Amino acid sequence: QLLVAWTSGAMADASRDGIVAHAMPNFHVGGAVTLALRAILFGQTLLTLTANGFRDPKIIANFWDIARHYRITSVTATPATAAAILGVA
Repeated sequence: QLLVAWTSGAMADASRDGIVAHAMPNFHVGGAVTLALRAILFGQTLLTLTANGFRDPKIIANFWDIARHYRITSVTATPATAAAILGVA
């Protein structure tokens, strides 16, 4: 898990001032390892986008405003979620 977290951070955004948008479930490897643990390893800020994450339609609808407001530097999403986010761009 540490290796996956470090690798995902190194490939995405390893800067200490990174703001990682967290909208994946914590019970899933995507939320627990590639987002939360990665942010801890690199000393980044982990911005949790509600308890429901991307399952909340308001997060999808307002994602770009949220990203600008909090200066998000990294986000992980499934292909379907990425398409939904890009659809409101």
